[in-house]
Amino acid sequence: MLDAARIGRQIVNGPEAQVKRANTQRKNALAQHLWKPSDQPAWLTEKFYSEKVQPLLAAMSASAIARQISVSRWYAGRIREGYRPHPRHWRALAQLVGLPPGSAH
Repeated sequence: MLDAARIGRQIVNGPEAQVKRANTQRKNALAQHLWKPSDQPAWLTEKFYSEKVQPLLAAMSASAIARQISVSRWYAGRIREGYRPHPRHWRALAQLVGLPPGSAH
């Protein structure tokens, strides 16, 4: 059992995993940098997200959230539990819970 844990740590912390993490972090940093608040539809405010979208996310699976916004299931689970993601994800999350762009606002 200890050998399995040691091997697992070596794989998770190995060079291939580090390259994969670095690429993901680079991609996310670029997406955040390129995102502009003006890209957000006027109806999708912080208040709308907090009051309409976030409560509905609690009923969604972490896998569904992760697929919708291309994040890890761990991060999606945090979102489901109430963590507020970067605003660039709000529109996709609103669509996931059945609040398409231009819906009741």
